[in-house]
This record gives sequence, C-alpha cells and structure tokens, in this order.
Amino acid sequence: MSRRDERWGSHHAASYDLLKRDPAAFFATWREAALRFAVEPGAAFEPRVVLDPIPYRGGDLVFTPPINDGSRVLNSVLEYAENLARLHARQEGG
Repeated sequence: MSRRDERWGSHHAASYDLLKRDPAAFFATWREAALRFAVEPGAAFEPRVVLDPIPYRGGDLVFTPPINDGSRVLNSVLEYAENLARLHARQEGG
C-alpha cells in the first residue's frame, strides 16, 4: 500500500476521468490545459508562440534508425510472460 495521502494527485482526477470516459474529448482539450498549466484559474490567457531558439552546442548529430514498435510491444509481453513462468516454477519447486 502507498503511504501517500489518498488525495495526492487529485488535481488530475477530472482529466483522468475524461480520458477514460471520452478519449476524443480529452485529446481535443489537452493542448489548452497544458498551455494554461501555470495560469491561475479564471485568469485571462492568450497563448502565443515565441521564436527564441537555443543555440545547439552539442556534437555531431547521429541518425538513429526507427524501431518496429509492434515487435517491441510483443517482446515486452513475451518477456513478462517468461518472467511469470519462471517465478511460478520457482514457487512450485520446479
């Protein structure tokens, strides 16, 4: 059991409920909610984009080839199943 107060994270409850109930409505409103994150409720707010790039001071950029997310998910599920099987075998004495 968690030792956190049960109200911890309660400010996300409405958003989480909306995501479960109506994902399309959640995704239609999340951008505005994210932009208003640090704005007091009810305060006037007009978002604007500011072009103020940070100069890149790193080394040469390296191309990372794309991965197949489908096989990544499958590999994760299979690895989890194998770990469950090993744990079960240990508990059964096998």
